[in-house]
Amino acid sequence: MFPAQHTLAQNVKLEILDAAADVPLEYIDAFDLIHIRLVLAAVYNNDPRPILRNMIRMLKPGGVLQWGEIMLDAYVLGKPREGQKTASMKIMALIAQQIGTTAVAPEDSWLINLPSIFEECGLQGVECARAGEPRREMWKYWGNVLSAAIEEIVAVSRLGREYLRDLAAENDRGDYVYVEPRIVTGYKIV
Repeated sequence: MFPAQHTLAQNVKLEILDAAADVPLEYIDAFDLIHIRLVLAAVYNNDPRPILRNMIRMLKPGGVLQWGEIMLDAYVLGKPREGQKTASMKIMALIAQQIGTTAVAPEDSWLINLPSIFEECGLQGVECARAGEPRREMWKYWGNVLSAAIEEIVAVSRLGREYLRDLAAENDRGDYVYVEPRIVTGYKIV
């Protein structure tokens, strides 16, 4: 799961921690920068605060927290959003339902409100970087990446298997699904 130890700098240590469990004492106020991403499935009850508070505890004063996530309001690039009933959309909706969030990212979704949740938890200088829609020449790449991810999720979860053939056909005809990545950044108070 991790890169070979000999390829890492001597001061780099990799291990697995439960993001919602108590923070080990040696990690409290220990890091200048923490970057987490794609922990959507670990957020329960539409509330990222337990994970966020743990990440903040691990930051040194003045340290930076970056949280990268994908917005689940997927859509097909280059087509009107209204009425899109593609296989990829159906699978994304099933996945979102399974992990207890929503594929349409309503106003009360933590995904939409992560910047204000950062501020509520005491982080300062909060910014949200949005990727926006990719350039046309990148559409196929984005579609292929997301389709591969969807296929892996379906293989493990067995959700939406009936849509996989349609997903491949969508890509073949140039209907590429896209979800927007966003990164929210904030600083721990000194």
